[in-house]
Amino acid sequence: MAEYGIGLAASVINLGAVKNMKILENGFAEWTNKRDLVFLERPQPKDLRDLLHKDSKFSLDEIPWKSPDSREIERVRVDSHNISVFWKPNQQIHLNQKYTHECSWLATTNHSELANYSAVLIDLRTGSFRLNIETPYDIEAVFAFRRARLRRFTRDDQVYRFPLKSKKLNCPQPKLSDNKRRIEWYLRDLNIGDSYYCVFFREGGVNFWEEKIRQSSIGPRFIRFLRENLRLPLHNNKPGFPRWIPI
Repeated sequence: MAEYGIGLAASVINLGAVKNMKILENGFAEWTNKRDLVFLERPQPKDLRDLLHKDSKFSLDEIPWKSPDSREIERVRVDSHNISVFWKPNQQIHLNQKYTHECSWLATTNHSELANYSAVLIDLRTGSFRLNIETPYDIEAVFAFRRARLRRFTRDDQVYRFPLKSKKLNCPQPKLSDNKRRIEWYLRDLNIGDSYYCVFFREGGVNFWEEKIRQSSIGPRFIRFLRENLRLPLHNNKPGFPRWIPI
């Protein structure tokens, strides 16, 4: 599966997953991902992989990955922002028994912007999912939503705008703690194919993005177009009175 790193999606059960994200002062983030897995079929060498997000300016080998229960055997580039690390367990995987896989890596995406998010794709039968995020800055607001199957986000700003424009969010909401510097989010009753987003804003981030939404809406855009390109006629034909004036 792409998000959690298992190729045998139909033959693995994810009893529970926990992802911990610690944002550093430089904006990078330390990720730790832990999963309790039950294999119904024996995995092949390249069925086991972890998907890591990276900025395109970093090379394939610049992302440190480590695991207490497995070792890396290969890594390949998926696209400009993701790489797959294929791993082999240190001990034999026994069918129908719990196997805990844990890994950690350094995400080179900049998380110091006014708005940030974490995306979760459910590609396995999953019992529960927990996300913990620690930040070095105060969080003004945090929202979560489940993306509709037919909706696609092609830019980050579409993700930031969605919860601010939505009247109702369709999943359990995260909670803030530790003086607004920690996010805790818990999901259960998950379905394969669902995608979830946790969007969080630094101080001033909500106003910044609400203003961008306002400026990009049809009404203000139309008014700006008129001001920049047109003149309005006046319904006044008196001599000496101008027929057209700038807006």
